Amino acid sequence: MISSITGLSARAVAGVRARVGSNAGVRIGRDGRVRPTNSAERRLRARELMAEQPHLSLRQVAKAVGISPETARTVRGELRGDRRPSRAPAAPRRGGVADLLRWLRDDPSMRLSHNGRLLLRLLFLDVRTRTAWAEVSRDVPAHCRPGLAELARQSAAAWQVLADRLDLELDSEGAA
Repeated sequence: MISSITGLSARAVAGVRARVGSNAGVRIGRDGRVRPTNSAERRLRARELMAEQPHLSLRQVAKAVGISPETARTVRGELRGDRRPSRAPAAPRRGGVADLLRWLRDDPSMRLSHNGRLLLRLLFLDVRTRTAWAEVSRDVPAHCRPGLAELARQSAAAWQVLADRLDLELDSEGAA
C-alpha cells in the first residue's frame, strides 16, 4: 500500500521499515484492515489472560490482546484440550534432501520473507551443484585443485557454523 502511494518499490519500503523499526506491532493491509505483525505473541498473551481471568468473554479477550474473536475461540479450545495447539508443520523425518527442500519451499514463513527466499535460493543452488561436482571436478587442472579443495572446506565449515547456530537456537527455545 505504501509503495503504491509513494511510488517507491516494495523493497525500498521494506528497507525503510527495517531501518526505522516499528513499535506498533500492527500493520495495515491493502484492504485497510489492521493486522498484527506477531500473531504468536498475541496468542500467548490471550492464553495468559484466559488463565488469569477465565470469566472474560471471547470478545473481551480478543479486544484486550488485539486478536479476532475466532482466534480467541481457538486459543480457548487449545487451553481446554479440545484442540491441538497450532504449530508449524514439523520437518519430514524420513526422506532425502529433496523432501526437506520441498518442505522448506512450501513453508510461508520461508517463502514470504526476503531472507527466507534468499536462503531457499542458496539451498537449491547448493543441491543442484552437488550433482555436478563429480563431473566438473574431473576437468579441474591439477594446479587449481588445492585452491578448490580449500574453498570446498571453507564452504563446508560455513554450513556447519549455520547448522550449529540453528541447533543452539533450537535448544535455547526448548529450554525457555
